[in-house]
Amino acid sequence: MENPPSTSSNAKDSVRALKPRATAKPTDTDEDPEDPPPGFLQTCWPVVFGVVLAIVAPRLRDMLADYEPWGMRLVFPFVLLSGRRELGLGDELSKNLPQLMLYLQFPLEGLLTMWSLGRRLAFSTCLAQLAFLHAIAAFVLWLLSQPGAAAH
Repeated sequence: MENPPSTSSNAKDSVRALKPRATAKPTDTDEDPEDPPPGFLQTCWPVVFGVVLAIVAPRLRDMLADYEPWGMRLVFPFVLLSGRRELGLGDELSKNLPQLMLYLQFPLEGLLTMWSLGRRLAFSTCLAQLAFLHAIAAFVLWLLSQPGAAAH
């Protein structure tokens, strides 16, 4: 007759099974622990650029007045949309919101770009997102300018 396996060896095997095994650390060449975290301007440069553009936005609007209506529709579509009566906003808000949007449009687009770059999207993809937003807003403005589009 064979001897049954000893209980002490079974206990040792179960203890070995519970011990974590040493795993090799993956070598990630992208992240070096010695690299310092990115600085403020490396992270927030799109917002800073948006603020700079917001400072010159009134002058840019005046320069685009020569290219009415498409110059404003392509560069400042959100300014034009915010002043439309079709949105159902009050008269006072419809008058003041475009002025506020003139200064907010570029910093908000900078925030969108900063967020997209933080998600590791390519810069060209971020620019394509902004161009798409401007194209959609310009298309909506074009639709609203068609005869019979606005209910009086």
